[in-house]
Amino acid sequence: MPFKDATANMFIGDGIDTLSGEVRSKAVTATEFEDLTGQGGEAQEVLFRLERIQSLEELQESLGLSIEGSASFGLFGGSEKFKLQEESRFNRFSLFVKVQVRVVNAERRMKNPQLLPEARDLLANGNATGFRERFGDVFVRGLRTGGEFFAVLEIQTSNDQEVQAITNEAEASGAFGIGFDVKTKFIDFVSKAAQNHVLNVFSVQLGGAETTAQTQIEAIIDKAARFAASARDIAAKYQVDVASYKILDLPPQANFLDLQQQKETLQTVFRDRTILIERLNDIDFMLLNANQFTTPSINLNDVRRQVVDAVNQFTDAGSHCINVPTDCKQPNVKIPDLSGLPERLNGPRVTVPKLIGRSVTDAQFLVEGVGLRFESLAVQDENNINRVRTQDPAPISLVLPDSTVNVTFGGRFVDDHDHNLL
Repeated sequence: MPFKDATANMFIGDGIDTLSGEVRSKAVTATEFEDLTGQGGEAQEVLFRLERIQSLEELQESLGLSIEGSASFGLFGGSEKFKLQEESRFNRFSLFVKVQVRVVNAERRMKNPQLLPEARDLLANGNATGFRERFGDVFVRGLRTGGEFFAVLEIQTSNDQEVQAITNEAEASGAFGIGFDVKTKFIDFVSKAAQNHVLNVFSVQLGGAETTAQTQIEAIIDKAARFAASARDIAAKYQVDVASYKILDLPPQANFLDLQQQKETLQTVFRDRTILIERLNDIDFMLLNANQFTTPSINLNDVRRQVVDAVNQFTDAGSHCINVPTDCKQPNVKIPDLSGLPERLNGPRVTVPKLIGRSVTDAQFLVEGVGLRFESLAVQDENNINRVRTQDPAPISLVLPDSTVNVTFGGRFVDDHDHNLL
């Protein structure tokens, strides 16, 4: 059974309900413990990874969000990793990359664990239901300290050709890879991409110091590079080694509820929900960037409501399966028809320059230099004479070539009647 993400209230010997992740009473004890080192006999394992993410499922796998993954206890909400994958709003139109640092210290594990008398008595009396309610179906055999820092970066693009071009540039420059030696190339790549694209950052941190969220790419990579030492000095409970009670010396009458069918149902529900969440994120992107898509043959807002309803049904079914495992069933959810979603236009889009604060002459030069039209209007503002005060569209917006950019700039008028500029 793989390691699971630990919570502050988990201790060696505690029982755990694998479906809900809830900690139960302590069922197991031991008189001896051992410290297990990692591969190669190292007391600490460090992973530093910078990679592209190409699907929501791939992001979830990186976070351990699956029924068998490390974050399975937060599969349908509640965990910081679940919140991260929801907030990142993965869609197929932006370029997503991940920054991942994982630090794992040596495991402290029980030697020759034994059931406590009260737990053993329940099994000896054939009370499997009472045992599970009190002690769960697995127990914490060992504990690893350490930590994890995980950031998701979204680089918004105007068309699929742009996504491919940015990806090719990143791969050619060596910006993706495993190990700290790629961080400088990664910073250069993302900083360059951010000059002409909207960059969104989402992160989660388990363990370590400096828990303040960072939004600048240099600060994020710097934090990631220093995280290993931080997680060593301020090590949190990071992962628990969970084991089935079946590995113990049990009474002959011991019997356990088989949860395999429930786990398989939960995994299917979670997978179907994931597919719809990604489509929901696609629709939201379409609504926010309508100029990048063909005219839809369906009402996107209506379809969005249908998708949200289906997602909620899958969420409710997963929660019910966790809370009432004896009534865990695959839900009968009507999947909305998404065949009428618009296609993304492959034509070029132009990024509107940042103009506020620039002189009118410079602003016009920048706008016309990227193939856009420039219109200006003077307004009373003696503090910004001939300086751009507002612009429409907003900076870094994506527009069609030959579109018009309207700006206002400060001026001082002779009087308020004829608005003649001095």
